[in-house]
Amino acid sequence: MPPPRDSLLTWIADSQGLGTVDPVTGTAEALVAAGDLGLVRDDSLRSEVTAYLGAVRRSTHTQRTAIEWWVEGRGRAFRRVPIRDYVPFLVGSSEERAALDEGETFPASSSPERRPFAFDADAFLADPDVFAALEQLAISRAEMAKGRDRLREAGDALLRRVED
Repeated sequence: MPPPRDSLLTWIADSQGLGTVDPVTGTAEALVAAGDLGLVRDDSLRSEVTAYLGAVRRSTHTQRTAIEWWVEGRGRAFRRVPIRDYVPFLVGSSEERAALDEGETFPASSSPERRPFAFDADAFLADPDVFAALEQLAISRAEMAKGRDRLREAGDALLRRVED
């Protein structure tokens, strides 16, 4: 059974944001760029610093690709959802939603009869292109999560090595 219209619109509103990770690599980059990595006496630590920077570059590139894919999928899926229908779910309280429903925010489409393209949850869920786009969103988010995990693991491993 498909979710109720309000639940679907809440999910659509919640899925509009995307968090990204930009690791801080300034010190390691400066050591390498200035040629000062040689000041680190431990050969294996020097190797781990350069390996970490390589992992960060690869992961950052993969994350950017996944973000582009996510943005494209979001556009394909949600162009069928009138912004007027899901924006009220972006705000927190029911009072704020009610104020938006008064029509002050979107006066050109404040009443149902003035909204020629109201959101149809059944049609949205039955559209094969929407399904493919939603699958694209899920896959790209999973790839971003894997990339963040790899970055965290690489950073933790380097930190442990430095602390040793």
